[in-house]
Amino acid sequence: MRLTEKSGALGFGLAMNEAAAAPRSPVSVDVPEYLSRLVAYLQEEEASLWKLFAQPQTLGNMADATRLELLKHTVRLSRDSQPELYAAADHAAACLGISKPLHLYQGAEGGGCNAALFFVPEELHVVLWGPIQERLQPEEQRALMGHELAHHLLWTLDNGAYWIADRLLDANCREADADPAQELAAHRFQFYTELYADRGAVLASDSVDTAIRLLLKTKTGLSDPDVSAYRDQVEDVFAKGVVAKDGGTHPEEFVRVKSMDLWKAGQAEEIASILEGPLSTQHLDVMQQQELDHLTRSFLKLPMQYAWMQGEAMLGQARLIDPNLKLELSDSAAEGLREEIRERVPELEDYWCYLLLDLALAERDLEEAGLLAALLEAEALGIRERLEELARNVTKITLKKLSELWGNREELAEKFAQEAKEGVEEAGL
Repeated sequence: MRLTEKSGALGFGLAMNEAAAAPRSPVSVDVPEYLSRLVAYLQEEEASLWKLFAQPQTLGNMADATRLELLKHTVRLSRDSQPELYAAADHAAACLGISKPLHLYQGAEGGGCNAALFFVPEELHVVLWGPIQERLQPEEQRALMGHELAHHLLWTLDNGAYWIADRLLDANCREADADPAQELAAHRFQFYTELYADRGAVLASDSVDTAIRLLLKTKTGLSDPDVSAYRDQVEDVFAKGVVAKDGGTHPEEFVRVKSMDLWKAGQAEEIASILEGPLSTQHLDVMQQQELDHLTRSFLKLPMQYAWMQGEAMLGQARLIDPNLKLELSDSAAEGLREEIRERVPELEDYWCYLLLDLALAERDLEEAGLLAALLEAEALGIRERLEELARNVTKITLKKLSELWGNREELAEKFAQEAKEGVEEAGL
């Protein structure tokens, strides 16, 4: 069975040696903002594919195939034979507000020490692998089941929107010419899904420490991991400015531990910087591509506000990026745009500089005027020093000449603006 037909497995299953604690009233699990935004993006930008994957026939075929695979490759566990396992699962389901038929299985082959949810919308199917029933304390067992059942909870929200997104992203990534931005979005979708499931573990066990201890046991095999010591280790990692790697289906353990702590502390918004890092032209998912494309189209208006930048060659260069470029931009809108762009420095500093230089050098006879516009706009954005450095690398202009341009900027700006005005008048425009 393909990985995407089941949840990402946490690590291993459970056995209870004492009665489960009475479940609390169901508590909602916050859906990470990234998942909601990506679902909305796919619904709009991949509307035809979304409609295809949302068809009831697609869901029905998947459910039938899942049940058959479970019958072929597992041993179904009855409530009478494994009352402790079912008690833990029932507890987790009640904590998450799930009330559906529940079935537990022991994997008949492979899998190591592991557990996973196999998704069927109206049923709960959890598979356990390996000799694992002696490994977890009762509260850890509830955490494990909370993690697995949280996958089901997510995939049934909003008429199955998150499950549809998961399938659509998986299909896109299987294409031979898969877009790297689509692949990155799929990886991050899987990562955030695991963090959502970790929240289910916290809620089912009523303890972040228990959920972390479960994670460490499943990943290391330690019988009694020191949660406090590992937290210190995690802080040492983040002190070095490390963010999550991309690739695979699960975030690294230090990321998951930090994310659980942040979520419990009401600081979930900080998780994005861990999983996504700063915006970079070398590392964009589909939503970031769209965001940068929109910001780039807006950015073009800034240097084009100078009258001498509105010649045929320079406008043509700008319209290679945005064929529908409109030059109207009020002073307040321009300053608001500059403020938004400043927030993207330094990670996009070179990007903005090269855009300015592309426009500035589009018309050879007006290279000096173009460079002045680039310098003026770079100064407003706080990146003039970097622009001058790049200008010297990509053109023959000297530092002395750049210094002269900047030193005489007011007089030159007036001169170039007057020349542009006269050119328009001569053309009868």
